[in-house]
Amino acid sequence: MASSSKPPSNLAAGQTTLLGNPPTLKPHSAHIRIKRSLDRCLELYHRSPVGYLVVDEDTRILHANATMGTMLAVTLSELLFNQLSNYIYPTDRQRFTSRYLALYQDPVGKEIEIRFQRKDGSFFIGQLTGSHIRSELSSPQAIHQPPPQLLISVVDVTIRSRAERMILSAKRQWEQTFDAVPDLIAIIDENQVIRRINQPFAQRLSRPPEACVGRKCHDVIYRKPACPTDCPHFQSRQSGTPVRGDRFIEQLNGHFSIFAAPFTPEDLSEKWGIVVYSDISERKQAERELLRSRTLESIGCLAGGIAHDYNNLLTSLMGYIELAKVNRADEAVAATYLDHASDTLGHVRELTSRLLTFSSGGLPHRMPADLQKMVEEIAPLGLSGSNVKLEVSTEGKLLPASVDALQIKIALRNILINAREAMPQGGDLRIRLRQVRAPASPSEDRRLGDFNEIQIADEGCGIPASEVDKVFDPYYTTKARGTDRGMGLGLAIAYSIFQQHEGHIKIQSVPGKGTTVTIHLPAVTNDASTTAPAPRFLIMDDETELWGYLEQVFLGKECEVDFAANGVEALRLYLNALSGGRPYTGLLLDLTIDGGDGGVSVLREIHELDPDARAVAISGDTAAAVLKDPAGHGFLDALAKPFRIDDLHSLIDRLASQNTPAYQ
Repeated sequence: MASSSKPPSNLAAGQTTLLGNPPTLKPHSAHIRIKRSLDRCLELYHRSPVGYLVVDEDTRILHANATMGTMLAVTLSELLFNQLSNYIYPTDRQRFTSRYLALYQDPVGKEIEIRFQRKDGSFFIGQLTGSHIRSELSSPQAIHQPPPQLLISVVDVTIRSRAERMILSAKRQWEQTFDAVPDLIAIIDENQVIRRINQPFAQRLSRPPEACVGRKCHDVIYRKPACPTDCPHFQSRQSGTPVRGDRFIEQLNGHFSIFAAPFTPEDLSEKWGIVVYSDISERKQAERELLRSRTLESIGCLAGGIAHDYNNLLTSLMGYIELAKVNRADEAVAATYLDHASDTLGHVRELTSRLLTFSSGGLPHRMPADLQKMVEEIAPLGLSGSNVKLEVSTEGKLLPASVDALQIKIALRNILINAREAMPQGGDLRIRLRQVRAPASPSEDRRLGDFNEIQIADEGCGIPASEVDKVFDPYYTTKARGTDRGMGLGLAIAYSIFQQHEGHIKIQSVPGKGTTVTIHLPAVTNDASTTAPAPRFLIMDDETELWGYLEQVFLGKECEVDFAANGVEALRLYLNALSGGRPYTGLLLDLTIDGGDGGVSVLREIHELDPDARAVAISGDTAAAVLKDPAGHGFLDALAKPFRIDDLHSLIDRLASQNTPAYQ
């Protein structure tokens, strides 16, 4: 039996037929299907978003789809057998003709972007690509074939072309701006390789930009094998944040303010950086000249003030000595004049001590301290005798401050006195305390640390802008000098104290409205704050000449010390210390206070507040009964004047010892 799948004899070689019996198509049905398929192809051809043209070598249009007619706003009948060059924008026709010839001869890999002109005069930009097709008249058997025709695809790229031109224009503008900026600019990748520098940078380096691109930034800029750790670009790359700084760069022969910021290029995942170098050499030179001028001015002011004060004191001293010599026959009178001379020497010592604040001799003995308690304690004293209304507020919890309590009290008191004098008729003085993260110094904006901020704002007359920078100069004052010793040293001493505490102070003032003083003092971290506090003593003695001597003795033993001139002040200080959680280690109470309660009465009141208070009686009256029996009067011990330093050291050690009984 013959197979039904045997190929028919009329099939061409290499052809095959479907397995099984194929459906039998009637000629009429096949014709209809072919026509429908052709109609569908024509519909797709005419509705394509791309314009199609069949063109000969003379640019004559032989065929076009409806899309092309729509693009040119003409009918297909208008297009056919017309020259394609007639629809090219007039000023572009010559360029089109030359490029079309190349496209026609070999269309592979070529394209033309040209403007087409519509019937209404408007235009669009078309992108032309082509491929050869054979003419309908050609035949494989013909010896002479007619020229091939070109099937051209036209895509409207007007929007894209405009966008490209805008991007190109923006790129040119950016490049022109980049090179026109007088600052030196470098773009550096994450491997510290220079990717681009502007013309001013290249000129400063005396080499073309291309000679710098591709090289390590530290090699080009610093001539070093590695990036310096204080380089802002290095720090910005490490932190991932913008960094500012300034430094002298020898290779660039100038002092520069440097700003470095990281960024990520859109087409990369790497972290690059842009670094801007602003030449501030002239500004630095001007600052040095100004500083030199200001320094000479300050030295002149300081020298004049010192000469004024010491001349007055020396005149007084020489006068008393001359009077003592004249009256040396009368020992009592001579002794009186010598006592006055000694008092004058005490004033000389006081003035010298204040001036020593500017030298290493005034270095602070720093211990953790409660700034809030300190401010609440010193503020009423600095404003006493005035109509100034005080308001103290604290934002949140403060860390202890690492300070020399006595020096900070002196500095705050000087500032408060200035605020009080700025408001002779009274007014409001607001003191605000808070903990902040601030730069380690006003000129540095990168390293932040924990600081306690004290802001003192008055409603006084204010300071003219031209004078603000001078207020910290020693002996600078707007008041008549008169006979006051050390006038003009208050704010200078305060400035020096805060500097020595690694803090800083700044003043903002508006004439007629008031002045705000902002102080930053380093806070003690949790680890550091666990250190045992320094021993703390209270001395009550109305002979204020002794205070300086006793202060140096106690500070030499790394102790804090407060002074009171009378019983009322001593009780107030003791109560503040007790309520603040830092009671005094020991008390030294003078038995005789001019015009007030002596040590015995004051200790009795203190024992009512704190039975465990430990006190030592001091007196210049060696016959006083308390000196012979201190325990019988509630004292731990007694010390007669004049004191020896060894006796005071021994006393401090006893009072500071936790094993010493309160009373014997």
